Amino acid sequence: MLKQSLLIGIFCLFGAVTSLGEKIDRELPADHCELYVNGFVQATGRYIHSWIWLESYLSVNEKDLVGKQGGEILEVGMLANGKDVFKALRIEPAYYRITTDLLPLDPDGHGGYETGEPYDLKNFSYYVIVKRADGSVDRLWLSNGGKDFQWPEVYEPFEKIRVEGAPVGRGEAFALKTDVQKISPLFNQRKACQNLFKD
Repeated sequence: MLKQSLLIGIFCLFGAVTSLGEKIDRELPADHCELYVNGFVQATGRYIHSWIWLESYLSVNEKDLVGKQGGEILEVGMLANGKDVFKALRIEPAYYRITTDLLPLDPDGHGGYETGEPYDLKNFSYYVIVKRADGSVDRLWLSNGGKDFQWPEVYEPFEKIRVEGAPVGRGEAFALKTDVQKISPLFNQRKACQNLFKD
């Protein structure tokens, strides 16, 4: 079952409708390999100002959800702190990126930028909203065994690799490694599901 506090956040969030106005009929755990986390990056940019962001890379099982079951992907995203939505961008078939600004750059009103208010991320889960062939709408949740992923516990203790070529100026970006024995809980579903996504 999903964590009770998460469910409260879900139903308060949109009044059980998607951001596109579709009524959500069911809230379900994504326990049949509907999606998994394929990569996770923390980046710190530095020029005159500093900024910090996260990138989550999600694989969504479009082959089954759309191809075999005749559904439609309405939205992929992250729910943070039980109330804040960060929508994903589909960057290629079955692959999505979510950007979460922890320390944003905001326009300063003079044609430049300034460091904005920090975002105090504490916990999060991922989701995919699917319109089924019969017209019903389900939101499927990827979490840490029914509980939210905790930040920064899912990142700081684990091995990382530097990301070359990231747009960070004099900053740096690091991705969690997935080819090591001790991996982040973010990737718990990846090993079990990744082969099912292949044609």
